[in-house]
Amino acid sequence: MKIKDLTFESSYLITELNLDNSLIEYEKINSNNIKIYYDKNVNITQYNLDNKSIFLIGYCFDIRDSLKSTEHILRDLLISTDIYNELDYLNGRYNLIVFDGEYHSIYSDASQLRPLVYHPDSKTLGSHDSLVQLVLENHNFIFNKRSNRKHTELDYTRFKEIYKFNPSLYLKYETFDFVRFYPRKSLSNADLKETFEELKPYLDQSIKYLESLDNNLFLTITGGIDSRVSAALTRDFSNKVEYLTYTKPMDKLATKMAKIIYKTDENITKNMKEYLGWNHNIINLEDYLPTKYKNNINHILFNSTHSYSLANYYRSKQKYFKAVHIKSTVFGMGKADFPKSLDKSSDSFDFYKLCLHGLPKDFEKQPDFDEEIESYFKRNKIFEGVTKGRHFYDLFHLESRMGNWHSALTLETDPETEEFIFTNTRKTIDLIQQPTISERRNFSLYKMIIEKYWPVLLKFEINKSMKEKEHQSQIDEPYAELNNVGIYGSHKVSIHKNKIKNFVNLKPNTDSIKEYEQYNFSVKNNSDVSQILKISSNYSNKSGQNKIKVLINNGYEAKIYDMLDLYNGLELQVKDNVIHFVINYNKDYSKKSWIDAGRLKLEIL
Repeated sequence: MKIKDLTFESSYLITELNLDNSLIEYEKINSNNIKIYYDKNVNITQYNLDNKSIFLIGYCFDIRDSLKSTEHILRDLLISTDIYNELDYLNGRYNLIVFDGEYHSIYSDASQLRPLVYHPDSKTLGSHDSLVQLVLENHNFIFNKRSNRKHTELDYTRFKEIYKFNPSLYLKYETFDFVRFYPRKSLSNADLKETFEELKPYLDQSIKYLESLDNNLFLTITGGIDSRVSAALTRDFSNKVEYLTYTKPMDKLATKMAKIIYKTDENITKNMKEYLGWNHNIINLEDYLPTKYKNNINHILFNSTHSYSLANYYRSKQKYFKAVHIKSTVFGMGKADFPKSLDKSSDSFDFYKLCLHGLPKDFEKQPDFDEEIESYFKRNKIFEGVTKGRHFYDLFHLESRMGNWHSALTLETDPETEEFIFTNTRKTIDLIQQPTISERRNFSLYKMIIEKYWPVLLKFEINKSMKEKEHQSQIDEPYAELNNVGIYGSHKVSIHKNKIKNFVNLKPNTDSIKEYEQYNFSVKNNSDVSQILKISSNYSNKSGQNKIKVLINNGYEAKIYDMLDLYNGLELQVKDNVIHFVINYNKDYSKKSWIDAGRLKLEIL
């Protein structure tokens, strides 16, 4: 679909206005007083029943029965007496327009993977903020840009008069009133195993759905836990999947910590590729930079700059068209990413304001900041008690970070790719929030999923994002220091310092050894002087060969040692880098002696 020589691929507009003379190369569907304009690459499915109609923009499937046809799903929605409940189980990337014979209601998928923005004064909605702006300027509407940068904070777009559609609300089109329909039910902590058992059938149906597709399938894999869960769920059809990791030069990363995390991520995925032998491509985004002209066009079209190079790779190298991109972003809802200071939640506006994140520093310093937040709360039907037992940090993450920032960037690669996320339903989003905060921060549910579907993926170190590392530093975890070298343990290890002889003993902190568990810790030099760290084991039983491994990753390379090989000690130079260690066992052990067999001694020479 085009306007003013600009091509908006995979675009759509929903409006009462006649835009026939403003657009070219478009398709159009009418529904009573509403017109749906859309690009040829957009899939729209219509189902009619008596005087009722429903329109699906994109794709969806039912996680209770993934092979149920689209027409069957749409019919069930039209005749349902509880459409909210039906929508809780619909995964996909979609917008829905439901006409009950008199009025229209508009819904989106759980995290708004299918983007939608709206202009209240004209009662117009669309995929791109710039498309809505350009087409409405032809109808004498005036727009004011916020600033020259991109704007995905709160529910903002680049234009003060256009807002992002909240996935937890639906729109009564004729009156243009929004209604909140998620969350509706109270949520409380539940037993981890019970949560997994309830979640598993939905994951199995989602696997079955992916297996049934004829599209190209690829999964972006990093060293983090989120994509590890997605990868585990593709095991049965991994021969059909391309696993993709993209990298960038170190000089393109802003901070030293970002470089360490990024390099660690790269090493973990390289180890996976070598060990697993799957169809895994690791690409350098610098090899796929678009032209300056294309970059300029992209800046006009999109309210994001996530990765124009990645879009160019899909388009120019892979020649993708609607390849299914298996992503993992919504898994963040199940990790309790908020700082420890927010652990004790409260249903008050003051607490809600503390939970806001992803806001630019200059925006937070604006004199009208509080008024803007209050307006955001009002537009998005946020009231005290809205969470119904959930943490507001997570609800805001879903509605703003996923529903705006992430939603907007999906347009960069459309129609080359069609996004898929295993947990993109309101039902599964609730389930992954049921574990306790501690269980979520330890990825307990996610490790359980991996252990069930592809346990070998737990053999590799799990890298953490900068935000996760910052949050982890606020949580009371084992710590010791030797000559200004900090030893940072996870909750899975115990650390004891011998103050007289100045060394540290470290071993798994557990009642019994689990094969899938990672007993990990890190070492960081807090001084300006390079130091030598000696790490040694006290395990010398040769019958234990290949039963306990220690992965050591210095941010530049990762090596795996047998515990027996460390009996005589290994010397490591600790400069300004962080060294990550993971102790891993070959199977479950119940005897206490195996815990002691995993003991390591650390000393500074």
